[in-house]
Amino acid sequence: MTAVEAPADQLAGGPAGEHPLAAFWDFSLENLADGIAGRQEMPNNPLAPTQFPKRLRARPVPLSRPGRLGVGRPERGARPGDGCDERTWSTLLAHANGLIRYEPMPNPQSRALHRTVASPRCLFPTQLHLALRAPSCEPLRPGLYTHDPAHHALIPLRADYGDGDGGDGGGGDLVPYLVGLVGAERAGDGIGDTKSSVGSVNDVVGVAVLTSRFWQTAFVYRDYAYRLCSQEAGLVTGSLTLVAAALGLSADVHHLFPDGELTRLLGLTPGEESPYAVVVLRDGRGRGARAPMPQPTAAPAPLPPSEDPARPVAVHCPRLVAMERAVVWEETAGVDWSEGATDAVSVPETVGPPVDCAPVGEADLDARVIGRNSGPGFFAPVRRPLPRTALHELFRFAARHGMGTGLGTGTDLGIGADAGTHTELTHDTFPDSAPPLRIYAQLRTVEGVEPGSYRLADDGRSLLRHRHQPPVGQEVGGWLQPNYVDVNAVVYVVGDRAWADRRFGARGYRILNALAGEAAHRICLGAAGCQAAARITNSYHADAVRAQFDLVDRRHVPLFQISVARSRPGPNLMSRIHG
Repeated sequence: MTAVEAPADQLAGGPAGEHPLAAFWDFSLENLADGIAGRQEMPNNPLAPTQFPKRLRARPVPLSRPGRLGVGRPERGARPGDGCDERTWSTLLAHANGLIRYEPMPNPQSRALHRTVASPRCLFPTQLHLALRAPSCEPLRPGLYTHDPAHHALIPLRADYGDGDGGDGGGGDLVPYLVGLVGAERAGDGIGDTKSSVGSVNDVVGVAVLTSRFWQTAFVYRDYAYRLCSQEAGLVTGSLTLVAAALGLSADVHHLFPDGELTRLLGLTPGEESPYAVVVLRDGRGRGARAPMPQPTAAPAPLPPSEDPARPVAVHCPRLVAMERAVVWEETAGVDWSEGATDAVSVPETVGPPVDCAPVGEADLDARVIGRNSGPGFFAPVRRPLPRTALHELFRFAARHGMGTGLGTGTDLGIGADAGTHTELTHDTFPDSAPPLRIYAQLRTVEGVEPGSYRLADDGRSLLRHRHQPPVGQEVGGWLQPNYVDVNAVVYVVGDRAWADRRFGARGYRILNALAGEAAHRICLGAAGCQAAARITNSYHADAVRAQFDLVDRRHVPLFQISVARSRPGPNLMSRIHG
């Protein structure tokens, strides 16, 4: 079967002859009122999730104090060729998915612990699981763990498959099994392969699996939670890959894998929690001294599902369940995603000289991760222009990754990696190119820059002003909109729906939202570099956004809206938890 042949009867509601995904695209993005109509109150909600699944109740393994990024690398293991050690993993997890800042809040219902990556009203559904290979995790034992951000610890998930032989990651090492499952050992030329020049599969030091617990979000948002879970999985993936690069680790991101096998491996309940992305992490130094990656002798036994037996998602979220059924692949052997090429999408005409926004110098990624913020609960920014130089910071990481046309491969992150370290970022969905994502921005109050609609250029180093400009004061409407009067800029990540639908079918919905999340996280870190808050919201009308940027084709879908502004001073005190 081809990737676009998802069961049409599982997504009812579209006109005859329309792509089966149309109903969910329309529900979750095109018709804002329909998407949020089922929203429930969060305080005192009797259906709120209250505990980890049973499989995550083992005794946590505390991690050591994390190092800092860009201020001297964490100390590595002493054995030649070791890509990393326990402190490296501690630093990676603390910066990529940790609770790293404490913010006492006047509102008792507010969250005082600040995560390094935004979860814009998604309520943190993403779980990060990590398979470690000996000796790259010493003194931790090789095996499969789940990250516990609240306690900066790892919870052992599989003690039955991961002891290895104590030296080279052989024996029961789970890492080679996961690498083979997602196809990361291939160096092919087609979609589904990752093409990395960093090193061989022997350089793999660990594998991260990101899953999403739907009810964590759906107890408030019901069916609309599927979009939010896809977005947040992308945000966490973007955070993980960027921090990994700062630590000298290359990342191969996989969205094309057999969901059923990963579900059984992790002990997930189908329909209630789902694997969203697999990130293979490699030693970017490529010294070649590591022992060859062993071949797994047998598939690990499945873990029994341990989610709430009531299965609340199945009871309360019929659209979400139907979409998930259409997305899931039990296996990938029969899926052909090489068909479904799309025409190049048109872009608006531009006028005038480009506005330079190329990065200048190196970035202190540590300061950006710690300083990233979404503003106070009621987003009321300071009415003060951003300096012209802020544009160099705002699009810094977008430029480093070729984000003008999409999330391309990047080797120069400008974040102070070790001399001789070569890191790459690859994706199995587009091994030779970039996905159709573009960055658009409404610049409002930036010193020396004419207000109006702009697009990030293909090289990611300049902004192009559109010839067509919307009427002054035209907004994108919606629910719980930010204060547009005082924001300095509103940035949009816009994807090509036709690319996702035709190439990957129902799974393309999840992939495109996740890829946009990676881009959105980099914009948020860029805002932190110019001492601005970045608030992600979904409360906009898609057609109004298209009108703002003269996007006449409805295959352009605005997937993220990020309001950038100086945050108004408040009573909150902020202190760093680690270091």
